[in-house]
Amino acid sequence: MQALLADLPPGLECLRTQYKSADVIDRDFTGVGVFTSFRIPDSVEHVVPESFQLEGYLTLQGVLGGATALLFVESGVLCVLELVTWSGEWPENPILLSVDPQPTNRGSGP
Repeated sequence: MQALLADLPPGLECLRTQYKSADVIDRDFTGVGVFTSFRIPDSVEHVVPESFQLEGYLTLQGVLGGATALLFVESGVLCVLELVTWSGEWPENPILLSVDPQPTNRGSGP
């Protein structure tokens, strides 16, 4: 998560603060990935635009083809982190080797 938030464009830096104060409210393992939902306190600064996503390519030990990380922002706050492999199952104990953040702005999230 820190790697996805490392080099944010101007105006989005408060996403790091949101992450530090986030509570995980749900985690759903799908077999090929995982969805993690967050609750952000109302007192934390919101971002504009209100809805967009950040994307990154993950290299995981033992996962052929790697995985994608999608971080959805809704209503100005972190909402959901989706991690999904390109092939095969999500590892039981994933070991992250590298993250290649990709700038995206695809509008609404999940």
